[in-house]
Amino acid sequence: MRVDKASIEARREVMQLQLMQLHLDGGGTLLTTAGEVVRQGEDLGRWVTSVRLGWDQLSGVQICEQVRRITPAAEDEKPKPR
Repeated sequence: MRVDKASIEARREVMQLQLMQLHLDGGGTLLTTAGEVVRQGEDLGRWVTSVRLGWDQLSGVQICEQVRRITPAAEDEKPKPR
């Protein structure tokens, strides 16, 4: 059975969503800095940052916004173009 890269990434995204939900349900706050909390090898702060910075390309925006309380990055939070 061949597993493609997109399938692996989709599974990882689901796992990251679940880990963040467990963190929030356990009383944790929404993380915005990499390295603060790592669960099962996943840096939750880095993941939240990547979701926020890539908001326009995200397919599960409604899930992140309504369930995970993640919002898009403000203009002043985005890195300057090189």
